[in-house]
Amino acid sequence: MKPESRSSSFGEDDRDRQLRDIVASAVHGLKFGEIVINIHDGKIVQVTRVEKTRVDKFNPYSRHP
Repeated sequence: MKPESRSSSFGEDDRDRQLRDIVASAVHGLKFGEIVINIHDGKIVQVTRVEKTRVDKFNPYSRHP
């Protein structure tokens, strides 16, 4: 019996592409913050984006530094 290659698994290529798009979308436009990727049993199950707003040290009420 021939070992099954990763690319021949049903839906694996589509899932990999979808995960890349999700991570790229989370990173896009992020100036300050973090991206957290949760993995369970070797598979990505959640991508969390935390965006932070820096406060200007001279104007604490400024929303856009």
